[in-house]
Amino acid sequence: MFTGLLLASRWLPELSAWVSLDSNASIYVATKLSLLTATLGLALNAKFRVIANINRDNLDRLAWHIVLVTMMSIGFLLAGVAIRTGGLFSIGRPCARWLGSKS
Repeated sequence: MFTGLLLASRWLPELSAWVSLDSNASIYVATKLSLLTATLGLALNAKFRVIANINRDNLDRLAWHIVLVTMMSIGFLLAGVAIRTGGLFSIGRPCARWLGSKS
């Protein structure tokens, strides 16, 4: 988590820009931070509510947690690819500019 926040601060030094959604950079940083928060919440829920009381009756709840974490991981992957390749959306300026690319 720390390295993700460090990288976000490198891309957008001002914290208010992380959630302003006025450029591709802020959209992707906000997306990744939202996914990170959701993953952390789901992990805490699984640890304290599902795994702590695991039995045959609530294995389906654990399965849903696994499915949701997998979906969020795919979201992380797509957001990371979008940042590195120039974006999945054409909102605002291209990502290559704020990453310092010369293209």
